[in-house]
Amino acid sequence: MNRPPRRPPPPPRPPRAPRGLGADETKLYGVNACAAVLRTRPQAIVRGYFGESSAQQWGEVMRFLAAERRAYHVVPDAELPRITQSDHHGGVCLIVKRRPPQPAEAWLRAHRGDAAACVIALENVGNPHNLGAIMRVSAHFGVAGLLLTEAAALGSGSAARIAEGGAEYVDALLCDHLPDTLQAFRRAGFGIVTTSSHGGAPLYTAALPPRCVLLFGEESHGLSARLLDAGDLRVCIPGTGQVESLNVAVASGIIVGEWWRRFGA
Repeated sequence: MNRPPRRPPPPPRPPRAPRGLGADETKLYGVNACAAVLRTRPQAIVRGYFGESSAQQWGEVMRFLAAERRAYHVVPDAELPRITQSDHHGGVCLIVKRRPPQPAEAWLRAHRGDAAACVIALENVGNPHNLGAIMRVSAHFGVAGLLLTEAAALGSGSAARIAEGGAEYVDALLCDHLPDTLQAFRRAGFGIVTTSSHGGAPLYTAALPPRCVLLFGEESHGLSARLLDAGDLRVCIPGTGQVESLNVAVASGIIVGEWWRRFGA
């Protein structure tokens, strides 16, 4: 007796969005992160939660949400840690539409004529506190974009809070394969600058290009050998040598600050 052929297993289900959130939504909390969304893209706000003790200062947002027929809730202060899953909420939580990342190649086409532009590329940097601090630095010093192979962590509430509003001003540039994308940036006239705590040209005398991609790796091991060798210039931050290295967010702030001093100010 012939048995009917087995059916192939069903395809895996896509991951579900967090309960209460759409797949394109995220929670923002912290005063400056939420205020930046109100300034830059208020239409992205879906709904809001405001602690009783701080609700008065968010009256403008509540009036806007009411006019747009979007929900908001004034809740006991003790409820906000549960809603945000953080003790550092600042008395406010907004559900907002995520800023979608841009394909790196499309960004390049739009910025080919820029006389000076700085992009930060990150390899294996996933800590939301580091990402938030890097976004804050990037917004302050005019970094045009953050180049990554995975942009989801940039949209986390924790990273946005640490960025203190900077997440609204820095584009996430998404690529599938970082070495290939760096070649595309090089062809477009960008210099590729790698960073290391173990050698390279001292930052303050190095010939930084006005159009550059600055590469940073995670703290434990830095950049992989492949990416470290992919640069046109390797720089280090001079110092006493009394510590092994600097936090990646601190290092990015020092190097980007020097780029801004030369080309952005």
